Amino acid sequence: MTTSFNSWLKKCLFFAILALPVAMLAQSAKAEKILNKADLYYQANDKIRSQELYLEVLELDENNFRASYQLGKINKFFKNYREAARYFRKASEIDPDREPEVFLQIGLTYKILGNYRKAKEAFEDFKKRNKDPNSEEFKRAELEIEGCNLADSLLKRKPNWQGKSASFNSA
Repeated sequence: MTTSFNSWLKKCLFFAILALPVAMLAQSAKAEKILNKADLYYQANDKIRSQELYLEVLELDENNFRASYQLGKINKFFKNYREAARYFRKASEIDPDREPEVFLQIGLTYKILGNYRKAKEAFEDFKKRNKDPNSEEFKRAELEIEGCNLADSLLKRKPNWQGKSASFNSA
C-alpha cells in the first residue's frame, strides 16, 4: 500500500508541477487584461477607476512595473505624495532600468515632501540612467538638484529677524 501511495503521490506532484505554470500564465493573462483596461480609464482621465484596477493588478502580480508606476502618478495627482513615493520606489525596485523617468518622478515627489537629500539621490540616479545630457529631462534633473541644494542651504541659515510679543490695550 505504501508503494502505491508513493506512486500516486509522485504522479500528483508531477501534474501539480505541470499545472503551476499554466495557472501562472492564466493569472498573468488576467492581470494583463485588467492592466489594459486600467490604462484605458487612465487615458480617459478617470483616475479613481484606473487606480482601483491598478491595485487589482498588483493583487494578481505584485511585481507589475506599469501598475506600480501608474499608481505613483495617480497618487501624485491626488497629492498623496507619500503613497506616490512608495509606488514610484516600488516600480524602480521592480525594474530599475525599464523607465528612467521613474527616478525623476521619485525626485520630484521627495522634493515636494521636503526630503531634499532623497530627492537629489533620485535626480542623480535619473541622470545616470538618462545618458543624453542634451535632453530636457536631463537638464531639468540638473536644475532640480540645484534647487535642492539651494533649499538645503536656506534651511541651514538662521533667520535674521526676531519676533517680539505685542501688547494689546483696550484703552
